[in-house]
Amino acid sequence: MSLARCTEVLASRIELNTACPGGLTQANLLSARWVHGPRDKVEAFAAANKQHMAEDNDGDPVYLTRLQWDIDRVARDYPDVQLSATKELMV
Repeated sequence: MSLARCTEVLASRIELNTACPGGLTQANLLSARWVHGPRDKVEAFAAANKQHMAEDNDGDPVYLTRLQWDIDRVARDYPDVQLSATKELMV
């Protein structure tokens, strides 16, 4: 099944199950990076990048972007903040 068809099916199921009309729009985001570092530095980074920030299911901060340039800029402009492509889970 194509991605477009999957999107149509998902939107239809959401509408049928919730009785709420809706739809899905494609985001221009290509990368998600978990944000790590000292709490005050992470909070300052998140405040300066609100439009790119989200939280995962555990409430951990995630930086969303579409450009490698943005990721490189973080390393340059926020040396105390680290971005990781994966999240370590303690089991």
